Amino acid sequence: MSAGHTREKSKGRRGGEAEPFAYMPDSVMQSPALASAPPTAFKLLAILIVDKSKERNGTQMCSESYAGRYGVKSHGTVHRALRLLLDRGLIVCTRRVQKLRRFAALYAVTWWPIYFR
Repeated sequence: MSAGHTREKSKGRRGGEAEPFAYMPDSVMQSPALASAPPTAFKLLAILIVDKSKERNGTQMCSESYAGRYGVKSHGTVHRALRLLLDRGLIVCTRRVQKLRRFAALYAVTWWPIYFR
């Protein structure tokens, strides 16, 4: 390994070489479940998968504070969009909220295999 080659550089963590993106197949984009969904639901689906790999499917979370970074600020809006995505079969819940233990709900997209820890 050369002197200027660090683990952070090889992983793309420095200098913005690896900007996060959301991978969504064309079949999902054109599906009736997503095509007729409101823009907020589409945005929330993109938030769930941005910078996530297939191997981590099932571990995505979407709290109000996390969604707020992308412009979705309202608790009600986040809740309604998640409910719509669940009802239309675009996502599934892999872990329910556990308020006493302070665990957030986790989700998986349905077009990738679900990974369980």
